[in-house]
Amino acid sequence: MGHLHPAVAMVDSIGTRTTEKCWVRARFAREQVVERYGSCPREVIVVPAFNPLITGTPVNGEGGISLGPLFRNHMVREDSVGVFLMDGSNLGRPRTVPSRPRGRYRTLT
Repeated sequence: MGHLHPAVAMVDSIGTRTTEKCWVRARFAREQVVERYGSCPREVIVVPAFNPLITGTPVNGEGGISLGPLFRNHMVREDSVGVFLMDGSNLGRPRTVPSRPRGRYRTLT
């Protein structure tokens, strides 16, 4: 899927917020999808924006993932959603993505 522009929001120790583009991969809620559309693919992959001017919609925000009608209408199993940075780093589930990451992102002291 495209045109949804997923990203993760991160905040450092002094409150500076950044967003990083990401890939989102999830399994469909088979019963709901088949009932509505008649058939169901195995999974969905949401492609990040490749345009450097587009930042994206955070998937780890307060309201959860709201990437289009499939996510809003519970056609995707929330327990199967995985978030991956552009370099392939697996950040895990959107709710567990830290807003204050360790490692690659350094905090200023």
